[in-house]
Amino acid sequence: MPGQGVEVFCRCDRETARLRYRHRAVTRAAGHFDTDRTDDELWNDEIAELVAGGWPVIEAATNEPVDLDAVVAAIRVAGTPSGSIFA
Repeated sequence: MPGQGVEVFCRCDRETARLRYRHRAVTRAAGHFDTDRTDDELWNDEIAELVAGGWPVIEAATNEPVDLDAVVAAIRVAGTPSGSIFA
């Protein structure tokens, strides 16, 4: 039986996020307009907020290397419906 959805929110400082985005932007299709969008358009307060739609949320700090095994374990626990085994 599938589990519920789990939000994984990757958090880093604004400058790190901006640099990562700009680095990726040159590899994406022109239709995304990534290289045309201003920093003010991209880096507003809304981007630092969780979606928080009533499901479990796991935050991962990504300024440093992430312990993926720990994140996956947390997802498995958070996504397991009570009384069932998450496969």
